[in-house]
Formats: sequence, C-alpha cells, structure tokens
Amino acid sequence: EERFHVARAGKVDERLFPSCPDVTQFEFVLIADPQLGLIHANKSWEEEKAMLLRAVAWINKTRPAFVLVLGDLVHCFPLDPKDEPTTTAQIQDLKLCLSGIDSSIPLLFLPGNHDVGDTLSKEGLARYQREFGDDKYTFTYGNLQGIVMNSQVFHDCGGDEALLAEHTTFFTQALTATPPPHVHHRFVFSHIPPFIVAPDEAIGYFNLTPETRTPLVNAAKANGVTRWFCGHYHRQRACVDDALHVFIAGSSGSAIKMAPGSDPLGLSGIESIECEEELLGITRVTVKDDQSTVEWLTMKQLGDDL
Repeated sequence: EERFHVARAGKVDERLFPSCPDVTQFEFVLIADPQLGLIHANKSWEEEKAMLLRAVAWINKTRPAFVLVLGDLVHCFPLDPKDEPTTTAQIQDLKLCLSGIDSSIPLLFLPGNHDVGDTLSKEGLARYQREFGDDKYTFTYGNLQGIVMNSQVFHDCGGDEALLAEHTTFFTQALTATPPPHVHHRFVFSHIPPFIVAPDEAIGYFNLTPETRTPLVNAAKANGVTRWFCGHYHRQRACVDDALHVFIAGSSGSAIKMAPGSDPLGLSGIESIECEEELLGITRVTVKDDQSTVEWLTMKQLGDDL
C-alpha cells in the first residue's frame, strides 16, 4: 500500500520518489481516466482492466522515470452506502493492476470527480486520501517541477469556501515559490482541463468556468508553466494559450464518441462509450534540458510494441 501514498503533506516522499536532480533527460507516462466500471455502468469492468494491464506491460518494458494517473481512477462514486461494495471492489482491482508496475517505477495520483464526488465533500476527499495519499502536492524530478492540483475543488467545492481558499493558496504559493536552480520546466497536472478549445470558451461539462480558469491560467503563465496536463475528456486534444500548452490525455479504458457537429464542451452529443484499442491509450512525455515533447500512444501501438 505504501506505493499508493507517495504524496503526503503537500509533497512527495523522497524515499518513494527520489528527485534525481542531476537527471536532464527522461520520460514519464500519464494514464488518464482508467475509470473501471464506466463501460458497463459498474456491473463489470473487465475491458477497462484489460487495457490497463496492457499499459502496465508496456510501462515495464520501456521503464519511464515515473507514472502519473490523472484521476477518475474508478467509475463508482464514493460514499453512497449502496455502492460501497462496488467502489471498494473497483479500487482493489485498480490497485491490483497498477501493482504490476515494477516497484522501481514510482506511481503518482490525483483525484477526478468520480474519486471525490461531482460535488466535492470532505468525506469524499478523506476517502480518496486514505486510498491514494494527498490530493495536492508538488514534486521535482530531474529538471522538472510538477504542481499537482485537485481540480474538483475549483469545479464544485460544495460551498466549502475554506477548502477552496486552502487549495487556491496552495496553487498560488506553489507557483510563486522559487523553484530549485536546476529546474528548467514547470508543469501543472489536473483532472479537469482549464479549457478545451480556447482560453475564452464558454462553460461546459468538461472544463472549468471562465471565472475560475482565468486566474489559474494567468498565474500559471506568469510563473513559467509551459505544460498543463489533464484528462476528464475521454478524448485526446491539445490547445495553446500564449506559451502555455494544454494537453488533454485520452482515456486508457473508455473513449467517448460524439455526434458530428455536437458541442465539444458538453455531454449532449455523446453517441457511445467505446473500448477500442485504436481510441484508447496513454501519453508519453519526454523531457530534455531545454525542451519537452508529448506523444499519444494508442493501445494498439502498445500491443504491437510488446
């Protein structure tokens, strides 16, 4: 269980996640929305597990520096008593799958809406923290500094203004603190994208409200953040705001197919939820001394490479 609690008290445990300050070139992998249970509405989740295990096998072969899971770990919401056995079973299966990743490769997590509730509650947050450690933290690896945030607090904090203020302060302080001198890259990681098509887009299901996103994005840009990685969308997409590149990772377990011409920000145009190896995948990020590259790899590509 220790490897599922790497982040504590706002930072990672150096015993489990060494910072390796002399490393200047490395790769890491992002897994978004494994969401065990989505395809069959929590009745079963064998397809999502099979795809996740394919990613695990590929990770063990390629040996990235670390793996970060971008939320919506399981589909069943926390805290509804009638759903508790299903939630527990999904979390156990997720951990069993990810335990297959070689123990020398650290695992990092952040929460999605399905992990803490669409309307976040202290009880839902506590449940997540018991299972996966802190929900907001910073880390350094090589020449990279990562800022990991709980975007659900900013999406719907359930009226808990103190919690919202705590997370806003964390994000601001993490950005404005002087990074170690060897850090050349600053990346933000969240579940919900700040925006999907354009920085000034309207509110939708899949993004943050303009009133929320604007100060967060402006603070990130003002403090040297060049990459913002997120999930939630179950499709792969990239967009740009000045020097800030937002990369939305597709899901490892379930892909959304939309009707042609439908609103890309909302749920109304969803035609189906698919588990096709050409639509699912993981994201590989390569970090070098003065640049970084992002590559979407489909499950078919991973399978062909094994």
